[in-house]
Amino acid sequence: LVYVSYAQIMGGNQLIEHKSSSFQQERFAGHWLEDNMEDDDIFLSCNQVAVLESYAGRQAYGFGTNVTLAQELIELYNPKYLVIDGYYSDCAYDYPGNDPDTFKLVQAYFVDESQTQPIVLIYEVLY
Repeated sequence: LVYVSYAQIMGGNQLIEHKSSSFQQERFAGHWLEDNMEDDDIFLSCNQVAVLESYAGRQAYGFGTNVTLAQELIELYNPKYLVIDGYYSDCAYDYPGNDPDTFKLVQAYFVDESQTQPIVLIYEVLY
């Protein structure tokens, strides 16, 4: 019984430690936004709006895969940044990269140490 309990505790501890760093790039991105935005600035995100708003302490609007909606939100709210979050499939990943006159990549977060797999990208919206 003691051995089984010990194995369960150790396994649970490893799982908790692993999960504590999952999605950390969203936290890093939110803190970066907080540090690089005025209190009344807003940003757009393709998804995970509530999570990023929580970390950034700034208002955001989501657009998912709807590029037309993103363009309308840019015209309506003049956001400072646009965030692409690759953790989820409901995102127009290529949208900002296809329009270098409107978007400039300013920050990237990766899932690997060699920084070959970006997962959260922050673009400045150029006006």
